[in-house]
Amino acid sequence: MKNQKLYPPQYSITGLSCRDGEIGESKSDFSGSADLCGKMGRFESVDVLKNTTVVNLKNESIIIDPGAETAFMAIGKNIRCVLLTHAHFDHVNGLSELFGGECSPEIICSSFTQKFLHESQWDEIKIIRAIEDAYTFDNITNIPIEFANGLILNAYSGGHCFGNTAYHLSDGESGSSLFIGHEVTPRNVGGNFMNLPESISAEVLVVDGHFLKSETNSEPVKNHSQLHGLLTENCDRYKNIRLITNGSLGIHQDVYMAVKAWQLEAKTSCKKVIIKGIRSSVRDEIFTIAHDSLGQFPWNDEINILESRDSEPISGGIIIESVSEHSMKHYCNNCVANKNEMVICINHNLVTGLHGEENFHSIDISTHASEEEIISLAINLNAKQIVLNCNGDSTSVPQFEKKVGIKCESALKVPVKLEFN
Repeated sequence: MKNQKLYPPQYSITGLSCRDGEIGESKSDFSGSADLCGKMGRFESVDVLKNTTVVNLKNESIIIDPGAETAFMAIGKNIRCVLLTHAHFDHVNGLSELFGGECSPEIICSSFTQKFLHESQWDEIKIIRAIEDAYTFDNITNIPIEFANGLILNAYSGGHCFGNTAYHLSDGESGSSLFIGHEVTPRNVGGNFMNLPESISAEVLVVDGHFLKSETNSEPVKNHSQLHGLLTENCDRYKNIRLITNGSLGIHQDVYMAVKAWQLEAKTSCKKVIIKGIRSSVRDEIFTIAHDSLGQFPWNDEINILESRDSEPISGGIIIESVSEHSMKHYCNNCVANKNEMVICINHNLVTGLHGEENFHSIDISTHASEEEIISLAINLNAKQIVLNCNGDSTSVPQFEKKVGIKCESALKVPVKLEFN
């Protein structure tokens, strides 16, 4: 069977793509504690609230993306393991509460998520050790993790941000199945493209509800159209163009990809592209993606990365910079004062008072799934129900439910409990 490339060209992606077999020649690389699969039982119910999902088994539970506000859902439960879809703070900050007592569950995540979390500051030594000993994977195929008593876990990488993962849990005994997408974006984001087998199915899809208020397009060329227009308009007007983000895992590499794609499409290399102020794990992942995808993606061999403290020895460049939220406003003000520089603030609404400046623009580039992507995913899974978490605004659910023809519930404010008895 012909295999799909791991990093397809940016502009060929128009939504969900399915495949059978492996991605290229990649192999699953599982590591971690060997006894992880020893005691799991079939799942009986699922609780969803905001970012967090708890899968309740006969004697134990699995928790996915423990948020600080929802970690209480683990109280009184024997938490066997923690699945992390990605390393954004609001999806992992509940680890402090989870490991605060006697609970010391094992962690399952992508190797990038493990590396990123290892760079973070944790007060609890048990969390640090659990991250170091995490059960990790790379280059996901459809090789499952088989737990005892018929519970099977499949992991699928791609979409939204570096290290992003969707989980498919199925119970061989009852036939029940669950797909935890949370921030799943089947389209191409920063070189991460989620591939799912055509045969996959799930009764229930738990997915991020951002799309209910997002204008994300499934095609990256549309999602980046405003940025590309600004680059074209201002390329020759300013010595430098500075793209300032808050360092979100989902946006930084996506912006870099968009700039390189613009250069490729515009057939211009008039400005040098520099990335500044990112973590070493993000830097390493960008290098890995670029190296693995040369000839298939709008990259080249030259990737210029500066530390935050380093000076910028360029004039005539595009600087993609990560700036902390607390210093964003002050930093943007200083940059705009340099009238030889165009400043484009991305995905940050805290910068006010600059919109009247000729050399300042504020734009949004979403890395969340669009409505059509969720519908495609639900159809692909043959789902009977969709639970919208994270930002699943309940007021928009009835309209979406009519459109998709599947029972939908919002778990943003009120917990959703699903029984599988």
